[in-house]
Amino acid sequence: MELIKFVIPKGFRGAFVVEEDPHAGPAPKDSDGAWVYSIGADGRLRARTVAPFRSWHETIAAYSDGTKIEFSSIGPIEPYKDATVKLRTLFADSDGRHYFLVGTEEELADAAKNRAGLEMGGVAQ
Repeated sequence: MELIKFVIPKGFRGAFVVEEDPHAGPAPKDSDGAWVYSIGADGRLRARTVAPFRSWHETIAAYSDGTKIEFSSIGPIEPYKDATVKLRTLFADSDGRHYFLVGTEEELADAAKNRAGLEMGGVAQ
């Protein structure tokens, strides 16, 4: 099973996207064989491959200072009781872009309702 590690800028909140670009730098593997995706402060990452997302995998995440971020692949369920900030799966589109959110369950529900107008998150000032 593949391991995907997200490294997210400290203080980042909101949506981010990983987009496949075969011309983007080297494949994002670390010395342990994990796929490492370092998200930019603007909420966008062009990665050489997103192939690991298309197969069974484990996901872990941390802020750039090493603080772990809990991961949840469960969609929002009303009433929104989980106010914990987690890395959450949003959706993938047919163009190979994979969207995620660092936020609460309610923020996930709001983002999921607004796919067409989804704005990328950023680092709080």
